[in-house]
Amino acid sequence: VTSSCKIPKERRLQVYNTVSASSVIVLLFWCLLLLPNGIFGKTVMINGVAVDTTNSRQLNFALFDAVEFGRMEDVRQLMELGASVEARNRFGNTALLLAARKGHLNIVQLLLDAGSELHYQNLSGNTALFQATRARRRKVVKYLLA
Repeated sequence: VTSSCKIPKERRLQVYNTVSASSVIVLLFWCLLLLPNGIFGKTVMINGVAVDTTNSRQLNFALFDAVEFGRMEDVRQLMELGASVEARNRFGNTALLLAARKGHLNIVQLLLDAGSELHYQNLSGNTALFQATRARRRKVVKYLLA
C-alpha cells in the first residue's frame, strides 16, 4: 500500500486482517478435503460434514444426526465406519429410540438388524416402542410389536 492510498490506515489494517483470517479458514478446509487421511486421522465427508473416523464420539454424534433427519444412506455408511448402534446420548437414548420417535421405519429396521437392543430403556425408562407410541408413529409401532 502506497502513501497515495485514500483509504484510512485503520481501515486498511481491518481489510488485511479479514482477508488473512478467511484465507486460513479456506486453507484448513482444503487440507481436510484433500489430504488422504485428513489432519487428525481418517476423515470422510458425511452430508457435507467432515467426520474423523478414528474418533468414536464424533462417529456416534454423526449417527444421531443422520437418524434425526432420516438419512438412511448416511446411517448405513456411519455404521460401516464403526459408529455404535448402542451409543447413548446424555438422556440415555440410543439411535433406535430416536428413529422410533421420529418414525423412520427403514432406519428402525436397519438398527435392529445391526443388533440394536429392542427392549433397552433410556434414563426415563422409555423403550423404542414407548417412544413410537407416544409420537403416534403407527407403522413403527406395528413393526415393533410384530
